[in-house]
Amino acid sequence: MQDIAGCRAILRSMKEVDRLVGVYRNGGTAHSIQSEDDYISRPKKDGYRSHHFILKFCGNGEEEIFNRQTVEVQLRTRLQHAWATAVESVGLIRHENIKGGEGDTDWRRFFELMSSELAYEEDRELAPTADIPRADIRKEIRDLSKRIKAVSTLETYNRAINFTDGYGHTYARYFLLQFDYSTREVFVQPFYSYDKGAARYVDEERNNQKRNTVLVEVNKVNDLKKAFPNYFLDVSAFTEKLKAVLSPGYKSSQAYDLSWLAAYR
Repeated sequence: MQDIAGCRAILRSMKEVDRLVGVYRNGGTAHSIQSEDDYISRPKKDGYRSHHFILKFCGNGEEEIFNRQTVEVQLRTRLQHAWATAVESVGLIRHENIKGGEGDTDWRRFFELMSSELAYEEDRELAPTADIPRADIRKEIRDLSKRIKAVSTLETYNRAINFTDGYGHTYARYFLLQFDYSTREVFVQPFYSYDKGAARYVDEERNNQKRNTVLVEVNKVNDLKKAFPNYFLDVSAFTEKLKAVLSPGYKSSQAYDLSWLAAYR
């Protein structure tokens, strides 16, 4: 384990990503850069694209105790985030570590191709395993999509979730999110104390292998689904982009609301 924490910024375009990368490189952070991985210029084999910084914490006074600890910062566009969310969601529902290079070969190839398709749209480097002309990429995507029933499968994921929005008026900051592999349900439990939430998380991780569990902190419970779309199988943005690839001229009704990101500044 290289770092004690991580955070991610999702930006509207590559222009904004490049600008923010420049801020970090030109001393715009109080913390020192320990290392940097540009997975946008050099995508991973599976098509993953994002810009990573490992920052070494630099604080004064009471914060000095954290000095030399490291934090990972990820910068990516909303298209890159939609792709990554879809990869995690499909892996979650199929109970396969797709982002780790495991699982169904057709789905893995599908995501490699879609990564390159989105890279063409953003005028960036293609996935090394799908570095081919765009026309060839789209043809292979169409063929694969038919075989794995990509659109209908992804749309089914969106409808399969049974999530109760009954926590909208709670003032808790910590929430235990659990995805049940067998029922495809998402369970949410609020905690007002981090210690109690952490204890429950450890217990669930040890004793409940039927659920994927994570403990998160948000300012408002209504931000849960927006901040952690993979746990709610929210692959709508990615599905809309896929439809546009399969049907030229398709006009997406997808609206990108990023106002919730203000809560994480």
